[in-house]
Order: sequence, then structure tokens, then C-alpha cells
Amino acid sequence: MNYFITPSKKEGTCYFEFQKGPFQNRFWQEDSLLLPADDFDQLNLKSIFKLFLPDFSYYGITTVSKSQWKQIAAYADHLDSSVRTLFLELLPWVEECFEEYEVFSILGI
Repeated sequence: MNYFITPSKKEGTCYFEFQKGPFQNRFWQEDSLLLPADDFDQLNLKSIFKLFLPDFSYYGITTVSKSQWKQIAAYADHLDSSVRTLFLELLPWVEECFEEYEVFSILGI
């Protein structure tokens, strides 16, 4: 993967955690994916998420439904190749998540 890592590979704490299901008051889940905050900022993901997730919280918890994800992914498909690459990396994880859960959570830095 170019952008995401698993919690076992993290160094430090400046990551956005993508966590399956609703947040359960536990960070760094084994099946989470972590995105370095620098990459998040460089790709301007906050502005993308804010378009479809009005309550997106850079420092808090944001829940993403399947319909919201579809809108975000469709929009990202028309952006530059770096953003598309990031969303393509995330796609298998999201699909697996939605097999079991109605939502996933993005935990801010």
C-alpha cells in the first residue's frame, strides 16, 4: 500500500484511523487502517470529506454510512491520480467493512 498502514506498523500518533463499525471507545484496532496526517493534509481530504460529511471532525470521530461512502468514492474518482490511488487502496477494506457493519468510523488526530 502507498498510503495506509496497519496499527502494528505505526510510529507515533499522528494518524487518522479508519475503524470498522461505530467507534467503541478503543483505538488502534487490529483491523483498522491508518493514514498519516501528513498524507491526509497533502491530499486535502478534509475538503473532500466535508462535502459529503458535514459533521466531519478533523480531531474527533466521524461516522460514514454506505451511501455517504458511495458519494465520496464517486467524487474522488474524478480527482487527481494520488487521491484516486488512496481511495482505491481503501476500497477493499470498506467493502469488507460493509459486509459486517452499517458504517465505518474515521478517528481524527
